[in-house]
Amino acid sequence: MHVLRPDDLLPQGEGRWTPETVGEAFAECARQLRAHLADPAILSVTVLVGIPGAGKTHWCASQPTDSSAVVYDVVNAHPGRRAALARRIRAAGKEAVCVWVRAKLSTALERNALRPIW
Repeated sequence: MHVLRPDDLLPQGEGRWTPETVGEAFAECARQLRAHLADPAILSVTVLVGIPGAGKTHWCASQPTDSSAVVYDVVNAHPGRRAALARRIRAAGKEAVCVWVRAKLSTALERNALRPIW
């Protein structure tokens, strides 16, 4: 399974969370997704939906390895953008799957408190 996650593309160390570095990480994830959509070996794309700290990354880690699958681990909160993304995935001949990862707000806030500060 190929996991596309902006957090993995951020520079390490102090100051990694800036609007510029976050924007670049999201843009690179989108480029990687386009490349995977063009790859005939990829059969499905799972789009994860959930607030930061909901457990999307944990969900990814619990899935079996499948080299024909891509997981797009981004917040994906806006319904219109999700619909457009699903259309792009299907237009590329791939199966589009959506997984909504839910968590209590208090749980997500606790998890986010452990993340690096912008």
